[in-house]
Amino acid sequence: MESDRPKAALVELLLEIHRTNILHADEEQEEDREGRRRELEALRVMELYQRAVACPSIEADEADEAMEGDQPKALLLELLLDRDGDTDRL
Repeated sequence: MESDRPKAALVELLLEIHRTNILHADEEQEEDREGRRRELEALRVMELYQRAVACPSIEADEADEAMEGDQPKALLLELLLDRDGDTDRL
């Protein structure tokens, strides 16, 4: 490391590595979310409803309201996806 300010250069290098790691983590999270979306989209409305009711972070009233909406499948799907992975093991 040839610099007049080696400490500043090292800090900048570490910050760049950190930013790169965050970028890759964000990309992986987006890929995971899209994978969960594809999995959930393949399910029927009642299967989505059952998952929503079984999800600890979703209130039964929320699932019921989604079922009563104009597009229950889309509403349930978004409700499940918004709970950040709580559906992974259901």
